Amino acid sequence: MSQITPGVLLEQLFDEQEFTEIQKYPGSGVVAGMGKIAGFSVYAYVQDINVKSGAVNQNAAAKMKKIYASAVKCGAPVVAVFNSKGGDIGEGTQLIDAYSEMIENAARLSGVVPLISVVTGQCSGLNATLARMSDFVIMTESAAMFFTPPFIAEERVENAGNAQFNAESGVADVIVKDEFDAVLKAREILLLLPSNNLEPAFNSGELEPNNADITAELKSTELLTALAGIDSLIEINGCFGSSAITALGSLNYYQTVGFVAFDKPEEKLTSADAAKIARFVNFCDAFSIPVITIIDNEGFEPSQKAESAGLIRDTAKLAQIYASATTPKISLITGKATGAAFILAGGFKSDFVIAYENAVVSPVPIKTAATFLGQSQDDYIENHASVENALKKGYVDLVISPSEARNALIKAVDAVRDKRVSVPSRKHINLIF
Repeated sequence: MSQITPGVLLEQLFDEQEFTEIQKYPGSGVVAGMGKIAGFSVYAYVQDINVKSGAVNQNAAAKMKKIYASAVKCGAPVVAVFNSKGGDIGEGTQLIDAYSEMIENAARLSGVVPLISVVTGQCSGLNATLARMSDFVIMTESAAMFFTPPFIAEERVENAGNAQFNAESGVADVIVKDEFDAVLKAREILLLLPSNNLEPAFNSGELEPNNADITAELKSTELLTALAGIDSLIEINGCFGSSAITALGSLNYYQTVGFVAFDKPEEKLTSADAAKIARFVNFCDAFSIPVITIIDNEGFEPSQKAESAGLIRDTAKLAQIYASATTPKISLITGKATGAAFILAGGFKSDFVIAYENAVVSPVPIKTAATFLGQSQDDYIENHASVENALKKGYVDLVISPSEARNALIKAVDAVRDKRVSVPSRKHINLIF
């Protein structure tokens, strides 16, 4: 069993001497309470594997429900640390009611306050369901997360349930070395997020100015690192959908933004990329975090394998999320913006579309269009798909050199930060899954 107590982990999560435990009594298997992170209120609970193997009983469930209820009333984030062998079977059917209420409370909080799950040991069954209902799941390298225990599953899969398996399947958003790294990563993420959906998203940490040179050669992570505040970039779902990058970061020292980059021109996008981007943009939209989409890609993988993996389903989800998102949306074209990828990612409908001087904008892949029109690819680009042509037609708002990218994005985000959009009266869009 782990020798690291819940109290020690909570000391790492919160500001010094800023945690207050609630309903403190021995034997419940959960330590719960509230405190401050960078001066802002946060609620948290930690399952204690050292007490009855962390078994969830009615007392533990009552504490967890109290945290969710308090958080929604006060508009404060929740950090939940999971490390339990499962529910206490001695509780019988009463445990069903306890889990139902916890799941209902977690669902009520979704999109209202940030929810972060930290998995430091075993997290199984309905515990795993509850953990994944959060906005972000952080797992340690030695943790395990599964609905059905791998050792009783009819079909055995190598490494099923471990951290890498969950990262590659899109369940775990971030993998870290150990428990201390996990709660520190949760703290880092919270410093980038608003306390709730009614407050602006500003970085609460201390950042150094980023004066890194930006050139046309910078792509993907290197470009995002150069654009974001120093040490503020946190990649999300890095092992799922590897042709695209989603990351939280700061811009201009304080403004939190969501970065989406599919600027690996040599790689085609997959259904996993579409699903990853859609989920990330949906989160940003819930908390009015501006989304900066960086594009240099000719579209999605053209194969039957991609179709059978759900390409239509996930591209429809991507289009639906981008189109319905009312948060500020900025597109930066660093190379080719062609085909469905640009259209589905809301390229033409962004609040601002900024492009490098050598960018290419085309509704279909360059080779396909040139062949259809009986032209060379160079002639097609010059006559139809040049950035100058896109600027004249109103598809691009601003043409810049790469060295101007950071300032151009800062100005664009500042210009639309207070954006207001009227939407049809409805409970919610019918999300495609």
